[in-house]
Amino acid sequence: MKWMREFLSYISIIVFVVVIRSYVITPVRVNGLSMYPNLTDGQLLLLEKIDRRYKRFDIVVIDYEEEGKKEKIIKRIIGLPGEHISYKNNTLYVNNQKIEESFIDTKTSDIDISSLGSYTVPENTYFVLGDNRPVSKDSRYIGFIDKQDIDGKAIFSLFPLNEFGTIWPKYESIVQYRSFKGVSTLKVYRTSLILTSMLFIYLISLFTLIKPMFKKNDIIVLKSKKTDAKIISSTITEKKNIILETKGKGEIKTVFDGLTLEQLTLKLDKNLNSTLKGKGYLFASYSTSLGLDPYLAVAIVLEETGCKWNCSSMVNKCYNIGGLKGSPSCAGTSYRSYNSLDEGIKGFMDILYYNYYAKGLTTPEAINPIYAESSSWSSGVRNYITQIKNS
Repeated sequence: MKWMREFLSYISIIVFVVVIRSYVITPVRVNGLSMYPNLTDGQLLLLEKIDRRYKRFDIVVIDYEEEGKKEKIIKRIIGLPGEHISYKNNTLYVNNQKIEESFIDTKTSDIDISSLGSYTVPENTYFVLGDNRPVSKDSRYIGFIDKQDIDGKAIFSLFPLNEFGTIWPKYESIVQYRSFKGVSTLKVYRTSLILTSMLFIYLISLFTLIKPMFKKNDIIVLKSKKTDAKIISSTITEKKNIILETKGKGEIKTVFDGLTLEQLTLKLDKNLNSTLKGKGYLFASYSTSLGLDPYLAVAIVLEETGCKWNCSSMVNKCYNIGGLKGSPSCAGTSYRSYNSLDEGIKGFMDILYYNYYAKGLTTPEAINPIYAESSSWSSGVRNYITQIKNS
């Protein structure tokens, strides 16, 4: 019977997908900014589970549990079993030999793994770090990672499309990537062909399964064509109009003050003008990923720069949005210069969070004595917070 054939075909597809996802290859989504800028929040990757021969700088997904809460975290392998790992003057040393890390542009504080209770990385464990060293919670805080807790290795980026391709390091050939002692070149290419074919069938089967799941009056989440923010669609009126990312039936996720990410983005954008116009999404997404009050962050920026109307020259020339001091110098002054506006925004929020917010200084009044000389600074920031909330 026709319905029976269709039923069996769906069952076979489901079984195939389950087997592939459990033992061969599976999609994973990056959550957070600990691997920025090489991997970004929301990026969709493919995780390979067959090859358990992990190498230095492989990006791996780890099953991590803290206080009874299980989650998957993504980090980069730095130290292999039996190696002594240390960082001095922002440089990686493996067994006292200098190793270059060309994939990061953030500073790594001095560390020696002896502080973790072992002079070398223990057997069947790894020392892992996130690429965004100032933000990442990794082996420096949670210790060595057992091999059995590694779910697999990230090998390919599917989305966004501008990141489509193999994950760094990009190997010169499939032989270089797959070759290891005792495996011939022919077997290497055959393995590659099999994996590629399985990936293709897997993606096709996913599309076949997902497409019929949407019915009239289902509630879904779509991405806006105009911004990176997501918008909520109350119902589906026609299947052909489903065009972008779905997040599940009826799921509406709030990120701050009872607002969804897109609602928070729009609220912040109403208060950002001049050079910072349209940067609401960056403020909203990055601040909430840190656990920072986005109203407070934007209010301080407005007080420091005047970007409610016209941004100061420090913002326009040096991308310094918080009146931050340091090097490299901004036009010979004591204020810091950044390479880009996005870098300046993230740098400001990093400093605000780690130097103030994480230390319990979470209000303008508490921050004022350290951040600004003027005693009226906090009232100005407080007024901007009120304006942002009411916008």
